[in-house]
Amino acid sequence: MQHGSQTPRRGGDGRSSVKFSSPPSPMKFYFSRKPSMALRKKDLPLEKEAVGVYTPIGIIFVCIKMTVPLAYLYILLVLLRELCQSFPATVHIPIEKYVPLLASIILRMEKSSIFMEVWAVIEALFYIFLKLNIHWMQASDPLEASLSSAPMMELGERQSLWDKMMESLSDEPVSFITGWFFDQELHDISKYDILDFVAWSMFEARNQEHLTHDELRQLDTFVEDYEWRLSIYLHGLSDESLINKPTESGSLNKLNQESHYTVLTKVGENFVSSKNHMATHTSCSSLESLVSSTSIHPIVEERPCPHKWFRFRESSHDNPPTFFTNLYENYKRRYEQYRQMLENPNFHPVQDFRNFMAEKKQQIYEAEENAMATASHMYENAYFTFVNKGSNFDKQITAISQSTYEQLTEVWNSMWEMKGRLGTANFISSRRKALNQQMKGYRRLLTQMVSMSSAVPSKQMADLMRKITQCNEALERIECSARDAFITATGFASKNLPQREEPKRYAKYSSDPLLNVTTYPLMLHLLILSITDGGLQILMKKRGFERKRIGQINYYYHPGLASSNLADDQDDTIDAAPIVFCHGIGIGLIIYLPLIDELLKLGRPVFLPEIPYVSGFRPWQSQYSVLPPAAVVSTLTAMLASNGYLHGVFTGHSYGTSWLSYMCKYAPNAIAAVLFLDPICFCLHHAYLTKQFVYHRPDPGMITYMIRTDAMINWTIQRSFPWTRVSLFVEQIPDIPCSVFLSDRDALVPAERAERYFRSKGAPVLDFSDVDKEHFTKGPINVTVFRGDRHGDWVERSCTAVRIAEAVEVICSQVRKESRKCR
Repeated sequence: MQHGSQTPRRGGDGRSSVKFSSPPSPMKFYFSRKPSMALRKKDLPLEKEAVGVYTPIGIIFVCIKMTVPLAYLYILLVLLRELCQSFPATVHIPIEKYVPLLASIILRMEKSSIFMEVWAVIEALFYIFLKLNIHWMQASDPLEASLSSAPMMELGERQSLWDKMMESLSDEPVSFITGWFFDQELHDISKYDILDFVAWSMFEARNQEHLTHDELRQLDTFVEDYEWRLSIYLHGLSDESLINKPTESGSLNKLNQESHYTVLTKVGENFVSSKNHMATHTSCSSLESLVSSTSIHPIVEERPCPHKWFRFRESSHDNPPTFFTNLYENYKRRYEQYRQMLENPNFHPVQDFRNFMAEKKQQIYEAEENAMATASHMYENAYFTFVNKGSNFDKQITAISQSTYEQLTEVWNSMWEMKGRLGTANFISSRRKALNQQMKGYRRLLTQMVSMSSAVPSKQMADLMRKITQCNEALERIECSARDAFITATGFASKNLPQREEPKRYAKYSSDPLLNVTTYPLMLHLLILSITDGGLQILMKKRGFERKRIGQINYYYHPGLASSNLADDQDDTIDAAPIVFCHGIGIGLIIYLPLIDELLKLGRPVFLPEIPYVSGFRPWQSQYSVLPPAAVVSTLTAMLASNGYLHGVFTGHSYGTSWLSYMCKYAPNAIAAVLFLDPICFCLHHAYLTKQFVYHRPDPGMITYMIRTDAMINWTIQRSFPWTRVSLFVEQIPDIPCSVFLSDRDALVPAERAERYFRSKGAPVLDFSDVDKEHFTKGPINVTVFRGDRHGDWVERSCTAVRIAEAVEVICSQVRKESRKCR
């Protein structure tokens, strides 16, 4: 949709240049906002370092998957056996005559057991159930799922997140955006593409038409700010641009520290900016020109001007297509004016008609010229981005375009007296008027609902946004109908019209289908569940754990080996802070038993919450079982409180670190210390995790293939993953002891970027082989790197579990020291 006037190009001196406006622009692409081809699984590459199916594990997986076809084949043979017994003359004899091998197999089937037949039927029905469940997941509204995963962010929250992201991107703003666009060249990404991406990523997976006016202004502000940062990164600073302090380095990170601009907003108040002001502002000042509402009180520092401005190229998507619709609108308006003139009692048929016709013809000509110029102007900026104005090539293209433009107008004007156009014009005009009126009402309702989004059900919100999208699509269909009617009425060759252009595809995982999903036989489900659930309960009971339930979550609780001694001193409740471990994606807690055993040796109470929707082979899990951030925080705090604790030392692995992120941001008082293992919450704004998990096929030769292809796990990551709430920055971690463990060959976590990020924040970083207890006392944040390890490899080594438990012990001792200082 249109966002006000377009931003003018800036020259190297920082001054605004004049918009190109004079002869009609070359014919450019027509309109399309959706990719014509849906993404398919075969389009995805295999994950890095894949070994393929020709391995022992891969062959086992193939054999397991063959169970279902064999079950169906067995059922078919049973049916043939029954038919042969019931109709020997018409079925058995022809089979015995023409297919003797099949007849002998059917004869042997007479000795088959009832157990095998029942098993085959159950396997077949279970397979159908899984397929229907996957189909239902694919058909579910992705927007509703995204909105239900977390509440909408306030404008101030979103601005704060953007500022933190941009600060961390100071040295790599280009790779950030090209990574999300599947390594497209930066100059191939249009203004519409970047607006659509920022709207989706920063505004709860919504489209641009789903944003309120204030949100649209904030969206434009984000894109303008990103263009400024790209300009600094690509072209450096202008010699006379530093208004506050000279910058010794071209690094944008230092630039942010010395000439940073900030906009402070009150939570819940509107962030308002003016794109028109932004487009015409000629100085190099910061976002003070973008903030014009009385509900915001900016405190702004000047920002430097780049040596040369970078702007994303304009595209045909930036404005709604109305060229052919406007032609019919003008025709209808002209007809109504003629009719009113003839009905006027003071009408003089000769002189008045001559004067009126001359005047109105000129007005109509100018109106249609303006309509065509408006439609043509949509493509203008993109053209002059690649073709120098006034060059020979430009003159040749413009001449061709001018002739095409004049041909369109001439053909249309030659049809003045055709009555057939009137019916089309009336239909188009009335339909568009009704849709615009409907859209106006929807947008008013959208503004009201967004202002009280926390009280509006996500389904109701998604329904309204879906109706807005349907209105936009209906308006686009009207334009297509007007275009087709024009071609039919004039005989103008459709090949001479602008062709459709698709926006660039990016990693829009919340809307793309669940691609890496497969099914497994019931036999495998029962086998794994008997180990990971039934076997786990037995092993936990032997270790002294008690299984409890709080809300929708089951958890294991151990009172600790020294709980009686700690409970004697009521003043030392902080010393008794229990350890809470949140597991990651996999098959549950059973793979963490070595670490759990080491944690028990510390003598502290231990809580082990189960996260069922990231534990594989649980097909009964509902899509609505994924807990939003507020539910996670309330569940964990209630779990502690119900057992007499107010604080906890939180440890998490992989997806479990998202729960730690929620606690750090929304319940910091309940955290005494925190330890992250292979954390997904840091540098989450990069496309690394998304591309590796969603847009790469898992390796069928690895045991993790079973987990990566689980339907519920894929639903959790693609539909119920509020990354803006999961994403964590150092500034958001409370002032508590914190340790982070990274695996440098991690295929899911951008470990190299995360390591650089922590170093930039002054955190000490050591290899795991060189680490000692003293390292865990440094900081407030210290980082340990497993060199040569992939995601979760540390689980397989007991020595690693011992060292991680030592880290937990050290940060627990720091909690004890700090608590005694405060007394």
